[in-house]
Amino acid sequence: YLISRCGKGPDRTWDALSLSRNQIEERDHGRQRGALGVLVDAGLDIVEWTAAQRPSKSDAIVETWFSAESFLLKRLALLAVSLSDHWSADSKLSWLLKNDLLYVLGLKHEVFKVLQVAYPTASPKLRTPTVERARLGHGPNLKVEERTNQYEVFNLIAWLHSSDPGCPIAQAVFLEMQKD
Repeated sequence: YLISRCGKGPDRTWDALSLSRNQIEERDHGRQRGALGVLVDAGLDIVEWTAAQRPSKSDAIVETWFSAESFLLKRLALLAVSLSDHWSADSKLSWLLKNDLLYVLGLKHEVFKVLQVAYPTASPKLRTPTVERARLGHGPNLKVEERTNQYEVFNLIAWLHSSDPGCPIAQAVFLEMQKD
């Protein structure tokens, strides 16, 4: 992260290395960003191996990397959550909600990965607040055009519905939104 920040100025929200990787799980093999992609590939390897071989240690990676300044490390932490079989589906959704991640710009792909694996097997106790939060959209703190916000809300509800088409909670909201 520090290497990628060299010469970038004071804008701490800019993470060019993260932005260069639409999908972290698509390996770069050092082709982009002056071979820094190899470091991203190594981070992905660490996440995948630790989730499979040392699941309890992956929690430390999630905590440490998610609290880092680097957007890329946050994305890797989200992938670790999606791969963590020792986390229940309810725990994964609860973590997303607690950290208010459903609409964080730059994390959409990884958030959707967590939702894809967690939502279909989560309890109604966690599905309901997930759908309710999804309906709220970006919220008043972000300056997002209303049309963009509406699209993002519909997209997320459609994603939840497609993750589990038989879920009456997501289905009801999805059908309601299709009418509008």
